[in-house]
Amino acid sequence: MKTIILSLSPRKSFSASMYFSKVVKLFMTKGEVSIATIKTQKEYLNFEKQLTDIDNLVIVTPVYVDTIPSTVLEILVKIQKFAQDKKIALNVYAMTNCGFYEGEQNQLAQKTIEMWSRKCGFIYKGGLGIGAGVMVAFTRTLPFIGIAIECLILLIRVIMCIAAGSLTVQNVFYHYFPYTFLIQTGLYLLWNMGFFVNGFRFAKKIEKSGDSPLKYTTLWFCPRFLFVIIATIYWIVASVIWYKGPFWRLHKEPKRAKR
Repeated sequence: MKTIILSLSPRKSFSASMYFSKVVKLFMTKGEVSIATIKTQKEYLNFEKQLTDIDNLVIVTPVYVDTIPSTVLEILVKIQKFAQDKKIALNVYAMTNCGFYEGEQNQLAQKTIEMWSRKCGFIYKGGLGIGAGVMVAFTRTLPFIGIAIECLILLIRVIMCIAAGSLTVQNVFYHYFPYTFLIQTGLYLLWNMGFFVNGFRFAKKIEKSGDSPLKYTTLWFCPRFLFVIIATIYWIVASVIWYKGPFWRLHKEPKRAKR
């Protein structure tokens, strides 16, 4: 049984779609499973060659404005033409993720992929819609943030011991316990639990080429009001890092080029 998990996020790095793809692949212990991306024409041509020799295709994509991004649609149209010409038959599964808290917001994107599958002559077997996708994927950094904070704490302890003239391993680690790391790792596991549980079930259905009734999930153990607070802080920080400026300038009209 051969399966390709096709991650179609427009983002070049640190995409949520790639994170979800890798976790689902980890859950699939039977058959030949690979992850593919299509960023260049060379990657697309290589994907076409593989498409004729697989049993399952898993489409993984983010949701922009309630449906799949235009860049993903362009790729799907190219695949459709190729599949119709070659009369390829395979199973299609879809894993979509949106920024909204509710996983149900993925419904239109899933329906789009279902209709596309029929056009291609593929069999749509179902999918998984993930709410709060960006936040779920971002939580993978929490254990590393915990490690960084613990290292900072130990560094401060070393500096204080040096200043006091009592630098020993015993003094540095006196009454030390990695609370921050454990808390951050615990939050990561709790908030991802919904995806882990449903992603595992989704992966096992794919292994058997069985039907996977459409499921929706989101951040577990994180009420909506808390998600709103965390998401607001996240996007403010992200705007400063990614867009090199304060978040309130993101919607400012671009300067017109001088004639």
